[in-house]
Amino acid sequence: AFAADYLYAPSASELAERKRAAERRFASAEDDGVMATRMRWGTIQEPTAVLTALNYLCRTARVTIREVGMCGAGLDLTPLAGERRGPPLRLGSTPDALVCHASGEVEVLEVKNHCPFYFFNAASPRNRDSAGHMYSLRRSRGHPFPPDAAPGHGAGGAYVPPIYVPQLMMEMLCVGPECQSAVLVRQTALDGAVLARVRRDDGWIREALHWLGRFVDEFVVTGLTPPKNFFRGERHDAFVARTMELAEGAEAVGYVRHGDIQRGRASPLFLD
Repeated sequence: AFAADYLYAPSASELAERKRAAERRFASAEDDGVMATRMRWGTIQEPTAVLTALNYLCRTARVTIREVGMCGAGLDLTPLAGERRGPPLRLGSTPDALVCHASGEVEVLEVKNHCPFYFFNAASPRNRDSAGHMYSLRRSRGHPFPPDAAPGHGAGGAYVPPIYVPQLMMEMLCVGPECQSAVLVRQTALDGAVLARVRRDDGWIREALHWLGRFVDEFVVTGLTPPKNFFRGERHDAFVARTMELAEGAEAVGYVRHGDIQRGRASPLFLD
């Protein structure tokens, strides 16, 4: 059962108009490659992924999913960045929602929608299959993870790509000290969704602000172009290693099968 038992059913005329709009975009200069397609997919699917979190978490705990805007806008984090010579270090973040527990605990909710569309040859978009198709559909193998990063891969029973750790940590920081964890939803088009939890690490946050402050002072203020591996060294290597540990130590929250994701009436993923 869903928390709000409602499934939107678009009319045949609405589906036809969606197809025409997609064809117009594809034929125009607005279509600018596979990355733009993936970004649009993530934006369009975001409400569905938030709904997935709501439906799953409400079955397992007393929670409320709340909308949220900019958190920490203008928050002066200069004192946490260590000794600096540049301008104040001000941050803000926009989580996708907040998970509010009956106990008073607050968690960040962040959702990622994995686009199923890939170029047959990403290096040469003009390459197509024998039928003239440019995109292919890549299915996950039972979970929205590659085989070498399936649930159980990390120490906490789940896997979070390390690239997401800075976003989650900064969101927890900007929500406030009462926010000690973040729930990440990774949702696919056809193979369900995985929910994982990442715990706040204030030591990592202080170190991240140190590096952010240095970047502002050495490159933003001066206008200099950063060289390759500009902070590479023992301290920065340790910071990267800790980021990997946090990613691999994510805790498994749950897996939602494709059929249990609340979507509207099924429609084809391709126009032809």
